[in-house]
Amino acid sequence: MHSSSPSQSSALMRPNAWLKELTRLKPAHWRWGRSIRVALGMAIPLGFGLALDNIASVLFIAMGAMLQGVGERDAPYAVLFKKAAISAPLGAVSFLLGYLSALPLGVMVGVMACVAFVSAIISSYSAALSIGCLQLLAMGAVFIGNPELAPYWPTGCMLLLGSLLYMVLLALEALFYRQRPDRDMTINLLRALAELARSRAEGRVESARQQVTDQLAALYGLLLQRRSHALGKNNHLNQAAAWLQQADALFALLMSSSDPQALRQAHDQLQSMARAYGAGSDDPIAESADAAQPLSATIAALGQALWGRTAPASLTLDAPEPVHRQSRLALLLDKLTPGRQVVQPALALALCTGLGYSLYWIDDKSHWYWVPMTVCIVMKPDMGSIFGRTVLRCLGTAGGVVVGSAILAWLPPGPLFALIMVLIAAVMPWMGQRSYALFSLGLTPLVLVLIDAVSPETHGVNYAVLRLIDTLLGAAIVLVFGYLIWPRSQDRQMESAFLVARRQIAAYLRASLDAAGNRDAPQVHISRRQAYGALSNMRTRLQQALGDPPPAGREAAAWFPLLAAAERVCDAITAYSSQVHPAPAEQDVRQLQELARVMDVGLDDPGWKQMDDRVPDTSPEARLITQIRSELRQSRRMVEPGQGV
Repeated sequence: MHSSSPSQSSALMRPNAWLKELTRLKPAHWRWGRSIRVALGMAIPLGFGLALDNIASVLFIAMGAMLQGVGERDAPYAVLFKKAAISAPLGAVSFLLGYLSALPLGVMVGVMACVAFVSAIISSYSAALSIGCLQLLAMGAVFIGNPELAPYWPTGCMLLLGSLLYMVLLALEALFYRQRPDRDMTINLLRALAELARSRAEGRVESARQQVTDQLAALYGLLLQRRSHALGKNNHLNQAAAWLQQADALFALLMSSSDPQALRQAHDQLQSMARAYGAGSDDPIAESADAAQPLSATIAALGQALWGRTAPASLTLDAPEPVHRQSRLALLLDKLTPGRQVVQPALALALCTGLGYSLYWIDDKSHWYWVPMTVCIVMKPDMGSIFGRTVLRCLGTAGGVVVGSAILAWLPPGPLFALIMVLIAAVMPWMGQRSYALFSLGLTPLVLVLIDAVSPETHGVNYAVLRLIDTLLGAAIVLVFGYLIWPRSQDRQMESAFLVARRQIAAYLRASLDAAGNRDAPQVHISRRQAYGALSNMRTRLQQALGDPPPAGREAAAWFPLLAAAERVCDAITAYSSQVHPAPAEQDVRQLQELARVMDVGLDDPGWKQMDDRVPDTSPEARLITQIRSELRQSRRMVEPGQGV
């Protein structure tokens, strides 16, 4: 992890330099498949509307497809289908919130504040839930502000139909376009590792070593780029970080191995693995790996991480007896317990949402709901820097309302109207990668036009001014009541959050050892909640820092593999502590206590290297030692000497 120099830090403190960094466009690639799908998701419903001479009846179908498309991130097709299947129902059930418009305003404000709080907590659990909750809050504001849409359930069904249209288009793309860049890069890395193994067997390594180094750097760069664009927790990226760490471990083992026969066998296994992965087949060496041979065992671990299978027997923590149902529920509740860094932004979102809806008391004009909708979009706690998103949202909306009002003022619903909407939708995926301001610039006219066609009001310049004023009101609420009044640390470096998480995990490990044989010990539950809460805090802080201008965002993204490793250590301890085991051996206890001490003092502590590596996997404690030590070693390779992580 590299930190900015003092001169760089001071430069970023100057307002002009900070504003330049904030508005700097990020590098982006044109995703033809995604752009075509988003465009078709808009064009197909609008085409049917034109054919039926009732374009307003299909606009929410187009919006449902658009919401799924613009929220898409780079991931395998299976992950994208899963995200859509989770987020689409959440967005569709937002129609239920429309019935709040018939209640007293005070009740509506209180209910929406509670909904915002719960949505913020749920959003911290996964990227799919984050996208779904954002759709729930945004579309809920639309339903509440447009009572003429009642009964609301047909509109909710149209949103769901739009999401289904998106999934159909995604399925067609998956059918005809199987090769994805990350798959090709993965195959290239496997082949480079195979070539390195062959080169080591023949005594020449320079060219092959450079190939592996370049491929690893490219894949890590792709991982960090996707992490910086991801929303909330992402299991696919966690799996990618795990297998890249295994690839790095194999690289080190290949460089240290001097057995020509084992190296040639490794070459054959890696080539076979590359062919199988390219063909979409199962791992070819899953059953044939030799656990007693280090290279073969490491390649098997690489395959296990790459194919996302359950850990092999040598690393699996056996379960002497099934976990009681009540214990499983307790484990789930512990893992879902949010930390302070999740709860505080959730409270801020609830406060700002309530204030946004409260403005209806003084501004009951049509489309007043644009204020709370702005609040929920900008304030989503797991989507990055609130301050930066607020500024960029205002800049993008300022241009977007002008474009939207011009379309409404001079383009009646017709073929040209539909064509312009499709063109804007087509560039939305690219604009979202470049800048949140550009994303808002494209999204604002789409939302304005789609909603206004159903609930029309005054067009022209006055319309643009009203929408811009609403956006500025929402931004002011966010900056004052969602940012300035809340206590926050001036030092947003990841070291502090990682230190807390690491020490909580160490305390969790000690508590599990002290309560061996008693999985329901109160101290284990307390330590587990504290450990997962600390990890939740760190993930939230990392996600917020990712929204800051570079280099802060990129430096924060570099912490992601360390966080994923810490979560795997915590999960391993959870698997151990959830079972009833015989009394552990004294030697195993000493090793685990030493590992806990290392997590307390830092990964650069020399004491852990003196521990006996030859621990037979004959007990649950010994297997836990193997897992923790493996993760610590991989983490240590990713930090600078003397960093104190």
